[in-house]
Amino acid sequence: GPRGGRGGAGSLDAYLATSRAFLDGGWPLAIEERLDAPSLPAFVAAAVRQLPVFQSHDDMLRRYFPNSAKARALLAFQDLYVGLSPFQAPAVFSLLQAMELDVDAGYGIKYPVGGFDEVRRKLERACTALGVEIRTGADVSRVDVDDGRATGVTLADGSRVAADAIVINADLPLAERTLVPSDRARNFEKAKSSSSVVSLSFALDRSFAALAHHNIVFADDLGPGPWDSLFSRPAADWAPGHFYVHCPTRSDPSAAPPGCDAITVLVPTPPLPRGAGDAAADA
Repeated sequence: GPRGGRGGAGSLDAYLATSRAFLDGGWPLAIEERLDAPSLPAFVAAAVRQLPVFQSHDDMLRRYFPNSAKARALLAFQDLYVGLSPFQAPAVFSLLQAMELDVDAGYGIKYPVGGFDEVRRKLERACTALGVEIRTGADVSRVDVDDGRATGVTLADGSRVAADAIVINADLPLAERTLVPSDRARNFEKAKSSSSVVSLSFALDRSFAALAHHNIVFADDLGPGPWDSLFSRPAADWAPGHFYVHCPTRSDPSAAPPGCDAITVLVPTPPLPRGAGDAAADA
């Protein structure tokens, strides 16, 4: 059967083994969308033998944890990363759990000591050492396109920066609508938006010993209710469900003064309807 020995620990080991198989073979297919990937034959062979490729992630979780709604809720939370409910997400997206939890296979979550701004600082130093010019405060007004290819950007002051490649780290529909020429921009008016999130950051003058570095707080309803509230109901009917609390001082004391905590609370929310004003956002 799908469940291993040693009770819950055996079930988790068996689940992660399947998740790791999805990660090893499914990443180039499900994430990179490369149907020509060399791993395709091995992935198909493994799928035929044992992988639940035609099941939802919830169906897969029920195979391994039929009697624990809490275990299923815990291991389904990462489906939010791809904007899906575990009742809709294909089982292949359990590869996210292997990436975060399977430390024995060399995966796992890495935290930068000094905070995530340390990543920016070190990236800046590395780029500067290679001769990269970093310009900040340079508002981009449009992407320049010539013969169907992006060739640079025009700044708000009218100056132009030529480029062989352009990376836009902004909301995709907004970037297409405001930066890309209208005859090249894609129309997202009828596209379905995935879930969003409200992020709350707190600098606290006390420490909460009950918090680990990573924490998931469950709603009373461990079934489909919180997911339906996110994905299947009007935004006006949304009710808070499961949420995540990040407390980096557990791994990095420099994140807050002694005896204090710095925490971030991430509350998944449904997307606002298109055209919603500030009143709807505040609600």
